[in-house]
Amino acid sequence: MAVLINSPGHWQHFILRNDNRGLTIEQMRQKYLKEQFTYESYMGIIQQQQITMSNTSAGGGREVANGCPTITIGDNQESGIVFINDGGGLLALISGGEPVYTIGTITGTVPSGFNLDITEIDGEYYVYFDLKADTFGSYTFSVTVLDANNCESAAKTFTIEVWASFANKTEQVVTISDPFLINVSGLPSIYGSGVALDSITLTYISVGASYPNIKDPNGIPATLYNSSATGDVTDAVIYDITEAYPQFATGSTPYTGLFISGADSFTEFDGSDPNGNWQFRGVGGTIKSVSLVFKPV
Repeated sequence: MAVLINSPGHWQHFILRNDNRGLTIEQMRQKYLKEQFTYESYMGIIQQQQITMSNTSAGGGREVANGCPTITIGDNQESGIVFINDGGGLLALISGGEPVYTIGTITGTVPSGFNLDITEIDGEYYVYFDLKADTFGSYTFSVTVLDANNCESAAKTFTIEVWASFANKTEQVVTISDPFLINVSGLPSIYGSGVALDSITLTYISVGASYPNIKDPNGIPATLYNSSATGDVTDAVIYDITEAYPQFATGSTPYTGLFISGADSFTEFDGSDPNGNWQFRGVGGTIKSVSLVFKPV
């Protein structure tokens, strides 16, 4: 039986996994780095096996006139969510038929930048994505596979979401007149129609008691604090007010972990163009980093 090693995925999703509950931010960071290293080593082995398999199978398989067995493509064993410039997102087991397999018919739209391919892991074969996604959006497609006898599987349908993350990690003292900028590009042009903000991650030293907010490129603000608050913020992930987390700035400093926006919903940005410079504003304090994660809707 193959041992599957999945990507730890994007940090914002990794910290939500059930097996990470109760861990400190530093413990999660160390675990994330370890899983990322293990996954990258694993993918290097897969790529080498793929090269070997391709060389061995050159020349194709034989055709059979009838009597084809049932060949199936299983469910996706990964999350179905991938970020722009990241790999992964799809790993589906092939059952039945005779190896070696090839991709058959593809209908629908495969995420741009990805190549549908087949890999072998410890004698088992999987449909997976080669290369990296390069275009934001939600994609639905169907695929079949052919075995060595040219027998074809039933079509399997997958939906893959390609998310986008934008960050500024250049330390800056922030003021009302000198906001912290995060440049966003390549997204659909209407917020709320195909794109929405999933989360904001902040690391901020000495927050002033000034209700800091985030503004979209059109100057529309959303206040993030539920009340006046002072202190440090360390890797605080802020979601929309519909999520089941405490309001941001709840508890004591340093604020860290998962929160919801303390005042305004991210729907404040509906109808605006999300592409351009987003602004994080406050009075006093030093921003270490701000990252914005967008998802298809």
